[in-house]
Amino acid sequence: MRTKQTVLVTIVVTFFTTSALWIAGLFLLYSHFIQSADFAVSIAAPDEVARGEVFTLSVEVSNPSDQPIVLGSIDIYDSLLDGFEILAINPQPTDTDPGFGFHTAYFSKALRPGEIFKVTYDLKGIKPGLWIGDIDSCTPQEQFVTNSTAIMVRGD
Repeated sequence: MRTKQTVLVTIVVTFFTTSALWIAGLFLLYSHFIQSADFAVSIAAPDEVARGEVFTLSVEVSNPSDQPIVLGSIDIYDSLLDGFEILAINPQPTDTDPGFGFHTAYFSKALRPGEIFKVTYDLKGIKPGLWIGDIDSCTPQEQFVTNSTAIMVRGD
C-alpha cells in the first residue's frame, strides 16, 4: 500500500512541476518574442487615391523611452499592398524581402531616446478596391508595434 501512495504522490508532484515549468517557459517566450517594442509609431497616408495615382505612405517611428532602441525592419502586409506597386522606399533599406505574406524593409536603425526616424513609401494605386492591412515596426528581436491602415483605390 505504501508503494501505491509513493507512486501517486510522485505522479502528482511531477505533473504540477512539469505544468509550472511549461507556464514559466511560455511566459519567457511571450516576454521575449511577443512583447511589443517601445516604439511610438504613426502612419500617414491618404484615405483614397485614383488608380494610377502615385502617393506617399509615411511611417514615423520614434523612441519615447530613456534607452536606445533599434528599428530592425518595417513589415507591410500583402492585404494592404496587393492594391499597390512600391515605386521607392526612402531612406533606402539595407535589404528587402517580399515574402511570407508581407513586404519587409530592413533598416537596423539605432534610435536614441527621443529620436524620430521617418520612412516613406512611394506607392502607385494599381487595383481598384479597399485595401486594409497591418504595418509592423520591429526590433531585431522581433518585438513589434502594429498599426493598421486602409486605403481605397478608385477605378476612375
